Amino acid sequence: GVSQPERPGVMDAAAVHAAVRHVMAHADFTGKFKHPVRFNGTDFVETRLSEEEQSAEVSKLLAGSLHVFLERYGALLHDEDLRAIASTPAAAAPEVSFWLERLLRAPPSSSTLHKQKRRRRWMWARKEMAMADGFFSEEAMKHRDPSLFHHTVGRHLEPSERLSAPVRGNLTGYLLRQMDLECEADDVAASSAAGPRHGAKRGRSNDDADADACSADELEGDAISDFSVSSADGGAEAGKVDMELGPPDDAAVRRARFLKAMRDRFIDGREAGFDYSTLDADSDLDDVVELGRDAEERYFEND
Repeated sequence: GVSQPERPGVMDAAAVHAAVRHVMAHADFTGKFKHPVRFNGTDFVETRLSEEEQSAEVSKLLAGSLHVFLERYGALLHDEDLRAIASTPAAAAPEVSFWLERLLRAPPSSSTLHKQKRRRRWMWARKEMAMADGFFSEEAMKHRDPSLFHHTVGRHLEPSERLSAPVRGNLTGYLLRQMDLECEADDVAASSAAGPRHGAKRGRSNDDADADACSADELEGDAISDFSVSSADGGAEAGKVDMELGPPDDAAVRRARFLKAMRDRFIDGREAGFDYSTLDADSDLDDVVELGRDAEERYFEND
């Protein structure tokens, strides 16, 4: 008979056969393939297809609904299968392009995953810090680590001295700004360790990152001035608040240092009994602005 012209956008027969063979040979195929289910008048009954019939169904899905095929079986394909699909006109369709880009993307490096986890933990921590009875309320933190609270705050109090309401105002605002800068500095340091770049994020050098990075161990020292709102990093706004409320007393500074120590421990993944797995996998905590900067940096690195 007369051969039919190949439909535009469809892979050649050999490439289709190879892709289907690789999918069906994968250990996860049996869990992904859906055998047809029909209602017999009483119950829904699954009809088990033969291997030949399964191959025909997978081939039909590839030819007729490429994006559905990629969504369902893309992770089972070899790299050469994905490149063959990407070379066809059908790859230009937005829904197909989306899955190809996702499947062909190189897995993130360990440093990228580490940075992502720290960012998500910090975004969660910021929300909890804003809650009076949240995970980072002083009472909750004292309950989790009474010895650290005593070492940082309690032992410095006079017997008749009582703590006032939760620390807030100029000191809290300054502390949060410093924590943001440290998280940013950690990102710069981690990225710089992976290799040279076209420029440090937001123009900050590696020396700046080292200077800003502050571990919980460093909080054991006597440098209370680290959290003085009169620091130049506080800017004009902090100076205005200082004139209105005056400098914080030593107890307020030590309470802020206790908060920061607990925050550092949490972001480092050292909070005993806390389930980090769900939080670390929560993409809703990603900062879209930071993600945009990361994409821009990757663009220039690959230039």
